[in-house]
Amino acid sequence: MSSGARVLVCDDDAVHRGVLSRYLRLSGYEVVECGDGEEALQRLPQVSPALVLLDVDMPKLDGLSTLERIRKLPPFEYLPVLLLTSMDARSARVRGLELGADDYVKKPFDSAELLARIRGALRRAARSRAPEGAVAGDVGRLGLDALLQTLDLGRRSARLVLEEVGGELVLDAGELVDARYGRFHGLAALARLMWVASGRFRLDFDLAPAPPRGPIAGLQEALMQAVTEIDEARRALVSAGEETWVELASAHADPAIERLRPIFPLKVRDLLLLMEGSLPDNAQWIEGALKGGELRPAAS
Repeated sequence: MSSGARVLVCDDDAVHRGVLSRYLRLSGYEVVECGDGEEALQRLPQVSPALVLLDVDMPKLDGLSTLERIRKLPPFEYLPVLLLTSMDARSARVRGLELGADDYVKKPFDSAELLARIRGALRRAARSRAPEGAVAGDVGRLGLDALLQTLDLGRRSARLVLEEVGGELVLDAGELVDARYGRFHGLAALARLMWVASGRFRLDFDLAPAPPRGPIAGLQEALMQAVTEIDEARRALVSAGEETWVELASAHADPAIERLRPIFPLKVRDLLLLMEGSLPDNAQWIEGALKGGELRPAAS
């Protein structure tokens, strides 16, 4: 369910923007907000989003004009842009598609449809990118651990971007120097990426200067810790499988879970990855919550 990708949400309606942004954050996306088209154009080079959600009807610079200008900015000609609109006018929708919109989302949005359209746009964008000097492929054919082991054997410095799940790893001659997945960083991000890695990846070589804080860990050590976490978490999931849908069964839940209430029901795997703790601790909490009645199975 979660992606980790950075989404720029542009809507002049502060209430609607806040609801949309909160939902995306709870679903695992990193969100940057802006209130009009001019601000969106200013923020683009600062935040380099993976996707833009752009309201059509805005003052100053409306969504269609903003989209037209985005498509003329060299780094962002192919950036996925989804238009948000409450209008039914066919001419406006057609004009947006002519200007390069990737899709439309009707306001008020249906949450499941919104996530499906975002994922679809990110998948299409990932498949179309082939940067010069980069290596790309399908991580499902190799396995993330095998890919990282190969890079470690060659002592390569590289940035590994998992395009469809919105994750990124930076390696420097056998050291893991950065890892990101949604709001998670470091070893917590690596363990989650090892669990969800799928789809397209991109490798940019010799673009990985170590950050000032130094490496997180040796790559072999980091991989061992991530695999151990995943194995322990899977062993702890006894009464519910990863694909089981669950929902909150009580009006008040653990504060760490309560904030996720708007996006329930969730698959066990998605809940486990969105929770703040380690994967084994999260799995044990889910098991306890199912037995204690705080969670219950839900229809998918």
